[in-house]
Amino acid sequence: MTESHDPHDDEIDDARQLTAAVHQLVESTEKQHEIKRAEIEVQSKEIESNEKIALASIQAQREYHSQRFTRYNDHLIHRYLFIGSMTVLVLGFSLGAIWLDAKDLVSDLFKMIVPLVVGLAGGYHWGARNTMKRAREEPPEED
Repeated sequence: MTESHDPHDDEIDDARQLTAAVHQLVESTEKQHEIKRAEIEVQSKEIESNEKIALASIQAQREYHSQRFTRYNDHLIHRYLFIGSMTVLVLGFSLGAIWLDAKDLVSDLFKMIVPLVVGLAGGYHWGARNTMKRAREEPPEED
């Protein structure tokens, strides 16, 4: 019972094993390439999504700032109209009183109104300054 061992069979067996290993390597590489393609596709979709979000954010900021400045300008216009109308009203009253020889009434009113206006303006600016000072000293709130 002696078996003869043929070296040619060993070479064929080694070649089959080598071929199977190469096939496994090729399949593994193809799977890795498919995974990479899928990752690249996901990344490209993520980039597109981020781009859409960024463009929408920029548009929203643009609209917010334009509306904010429009509202602020409207506020200034209303403020100046109020100040102008009050000035015209006071000047009209004063000129009417002077024309009707009531100069003492006008001077007494100015003696009472001027300190009131100065106090109001000073208090407003003092409060605004303190608010700005506190805002600079306090650390910003984090979300």
